[in-house]
Amino acid sequence: MARVIEHFGDQNLAIDFIIKKLAKISVSAIRERGICTIALSGGKTPIPLYKKLGIRKNNIDWSKTHVFLADERMVPQDHPDSNFGVIDSVLLKKINIPRENVHTAILANTYEEEIQKVFKLRPEQFPRFDLILLGIGADGHTASLFPGDPVLNERDHIAAEVHNQSARHGRITLTLRTINEAANVIFFVSGKDKSKMVEQILGANPNIPAALVKPIRGNICFVLDRVF
Repeated sequence: MARVIEHFGDQNLAIDFIIKKLAKISVSAIRERGICTIALSGGKTPIPLYKKLGIRKNNIDWSKTHVFLADERMVPQDHPDSNFGVIDSVLLKKINIPRENVHTAILANTYEEEIQKVFKLRPEQFPRFDLILLGIGADGHTASLFPGDPVLNERDHIAAEVHNQSARHGRITLTLRTINEAANVIFFVSGKDKSKMVEQILGANPNIPAALVKPIRGNICFVLDRVF
């Protein structure tokens, strides 16, 4: 695992860095395998990134890109709390991506089957996403992997349902094992209130889910916007 930490005092600079990195990953993946696979996270932090990604010219061939969700709330897609609903409105509807290349999470088992189909996996195999974009919650959760939740120990499934008391809705999340199989993971973290949490994550505190993200054969990059 190669770990890189990038500090930016300006959010736009952080976003530009991520877009350039995504474009580079996309070009390489499409050249090697014909498609690029990315999983996006919800939340407020990445919305400016998604908006800029939707209007900025770049080297991303969306016709050969498959977009997944790192996690989703178990609500209708037109619900205000739906990760897909937000990502769809600020990004996916703005770009020329085939709708069959957009993969949403409705139930954990059907989502897992969809991922297996796209990646052409045998039942016991795990996908290797080209990029998974993650955020960090105030409690150190990432995707929908919460501190102390039994789902953190899931090793047999690509995706799992989460019913955590700290979450308003039931959720579906990529499992920690799936995330750690990715070729590239980017954490996009914004706000000085996250500084102490980031310090604990970088210090590998085993009680914090985000600190457990350690790609086995991939790279991890922390893009920090005004965190310190």
